[in-house]
Amino acid sequence: MRHSAGYTLVELLVVIVIIGITLTGAFAGYRTFNNRQIVTTSGKELLVALRQVQAGASSGTKTPASCAGTQLVGHRIQAAAASLGKYTLTEVYASACNAGSNQYFIKDVILPSTLHFSGAFTITFTGLSGGATLSGASPMTIRLCNNNCANGAVNYSMSVSNTGSIQDLGTS
Repeated sequence: MRHSAGYTLVELLVVIVIIGITLTGAFAGYRTFNNRQIVTTSGKELLVALRQVQAGASSGTKTPASCAGTQLVGHRIQAAAASLGKYTLTEVYASACNAGSNQYFIKDVILPSTLHFSGAFTITFTGLSGGATLSGASPMTIRLCNNNCANGAVNYSMSVSNTGSIQDLGTS
């Protein structure tokens, strides 16, 4: 009996199936890792934005020249219920000073398409006092999550108190 050098069809199919299972597991692991990194990065960027807004309020920064003589109430960060995929940074004044408005728009930050806040929030860091006015109870927890915050979603949470304390609660 003569044996030829090579592999049988069954041996080749077993190897292909093993490679397929390995690649499927690697892809799933990468996808989980990538989702977690997107949430974590966006959460850290929000923390930086919160601290910048707080610093702007504490220093009394007034951006528009037209508001130079108007009392600064504070700097605000807000995610509206109508659009939980972005947040807005503004300066708030005691009276109208900028094109007839008492607010000066700084910027909108649009989150990656897979991320949303678990609910609306408004935080106004007030002038030189360093405190904060919150749209909810103090401390207020802000939760950023993927997959529309469904079960199994990756979350990044932070807490803000009415004393102006910002706490990073991290990823879960």
